[in-house]
Amino acid sequence: MSRTTFISRGDLQKRFAASGSAFALLDAACLPGLVDRLEGRGYEPLCLFQGAAAETLADAAPYLVRLEGDSDLLRHFLDDGDLHWAMWRKRPGILIETGMTAGALRKHLRRFLRVSIDGTAFFFRFWEPSAAASYFQALTSPARRAPWFFPRETGQIEAFLIPDLRRDGLLVEEIGEVSRADLPSPRPAFTLDATELAAIRGARVEDDLIELERLLIETFPAETGALAPEDLRRGLRRSVGRAREFGIRQKRNAFRLAAWDLHCAGPFERTDPTGELSRILEQPHPEADKMRRLTDRIGLLEAKR
Repeated sequence: MSRTTFISRGDLQKRFAASGSAFALLDAACLPGLVDRLEGRGYEPLCLFQGAAAETLADAAPYLVRLEGDSDLLRHFLDDGDLHWAMWRKRPGILIETGMTAGALRKHLRRFLRVSIDGTAFFFRFWEPSAAASYFQALTSPARRAPWFFPRETGQIEAFLIPDLRRDGLLVEEIGEVSRADLPSPRPAFTLDATELAAIRGARVEDDLIELERLLIETFPAETGALAPEDLRRGLRRSVGRAREFGIRQKRNAFRLAAWDLHCAGPFERTDPTGELSRILEQPHPEADKMRRLTDRIGLLEAKR
């Protein structure tokens, strides 16, 4: 089996200086102006998409770029500052250790781009750190892992390195004991099984929670600062869970509900002595209508205080 280890952000440059051959797979959706920035510094980014998709989705596409151990690109990837070139906090993508050429690696990775779920084709955005981390953890058999490390033609990938913002480092999915002998024969088209799909969907939820936590801290520093980090996360998770129970699924609306709960130190609807907020939450209104009714009712209660 391949094995998962962890490396701190500060130790990554040492690792790459020793290995000497790595690529970044960067997400243009999280890094505005990525291609212009890369080309302006002399890099030659390769888009994983091709044809019409490469043009229409250029601002949300993944780009493969060769890394050097002491390159400014690697330093920018690891930079957690607020300047425009700092990438770390933006969930920029993943890193790949391999001796393959850029063209061969691109050809290999393109085989994992599309997946069919319930008869509908989707892009699998495996370069998103949270999706990658959850997905690789869900790969429990050598036959499921081996296709990632061994291309159909030749060569191999030594490791995928996946940013973990909360631990301030990277998960390292290494090739370990997986070999070409573990590849299924004949080699089937890429699919996601139920366990892998559930892991990816769970990662999306965790991504949303991280983003909502950041927004709460930025928007309400006094209220969030009065809570221990674990209490804030516990309360946020509870609020998002409640939102889903009441049919509130859009992230911006879940944020509003979490903000109301934060200011009320618990379920905000309990502050309504008439129970009208609870009734609105429980009624099967469309989400937009429900949020409008809640906002109007909260405004009325505030005006009476």
